[in-house]
Amino acid sequence: MQLTGLEAVLLGSLISLLSIAVTVIVMTISNNRQFVRHSECAQRHQTDTVCDQMLTKKIVALETKVSIQFKMLRQIIIYLPIEQEKKAEILNTSGGDVR
Repeated sequence: MQLTGLEAVLLGSLISLLSIAVTVIVMTISNNRQFVRHSECAQRHQTDTVCDQMLTKKIVALETKVSIQFKMLRQIIIYLPIEQEKKAEILNTSGGDVR
């Protein structure tokens, strides 16, 4: 049986398509549908967004508390019985992001 060039190309294309289909079916079965659906992705994104907002609020609250504590400590330094130069050195030290 001899095949023409066109028949050989068509037969090769058919075999390639069948092998791709079999591969997809086997991968779907073996992975047991572990793909993430769009609804699951949207739900995870919403959950992550809520968590990010909560963390941002907590971080802002902590920054505010730290800023208040830093200001209070700077006020305490003024009344400590230490040398004026040491006080000036301590008070002129940057305390990070003070608001």
